[in-house]
Amino acid sequence: MPPQNAWLQEALESNDKVMHLMQSLANSGCAFTRKHITVGSCADTPNYAGGFHPLIGIRLCEENLRTREILEDTLTHELVHAYDWCTMNWLLSDLRHQACSEIRAGLISGDCRMAMELMRGRLPSKFGAKRIAECVKRRAVLSLLGNPSCSGREEASAIVDKVYSSCSKDTSPF
Repeated sequence: MPPQNAWLQEALESNDKVMHLMQSLANSGCAFTRKHITVGSCADTPNYAGGFHPLIGIRLCEENLRTREILEDTLTHELVHAYDWCTMNWLLSDLRHQACSEIRAGLISGDCRMAMELMRGRLPSKFGAKRIAECVKRRAVLSLLGNPSCSGREEASAIVDKVYSSCSKDTSPF
């Protein structure tokens, strides 16, 4: 069994953010449980650590989850998407919804901590809140670019900029 399965089980049992998100999903009436989270190969998407789709659940990509910390951050990120989809009537085709969920997931999960950026090979020139905001926006734009409804980087950037202020303040369910 790959270590990622053991890390996943540990995260579900001991990571405060993961446990809180799972409980919040249940409290919101969302039928989302451990069976909706899988670990497996994502060889066809080599740059992804994981993803969420309402019809599939969460897929964690074992080849890109080199540490337990990366798995926990990725799981937290995807659980925020599950929570948003379940509680906020998130429409997959609405780029504003996707951008807002990406911003929230990026901030809540810790995607843009300095250590994570360094692991991605990025040496930030800025530090603090401004660097985190730039990272979260950059990653949200990249996500929107993968949506067939998005016409390109200009549209993605404009949408992320438009919703960033309000979405970055929304830390529900925390």
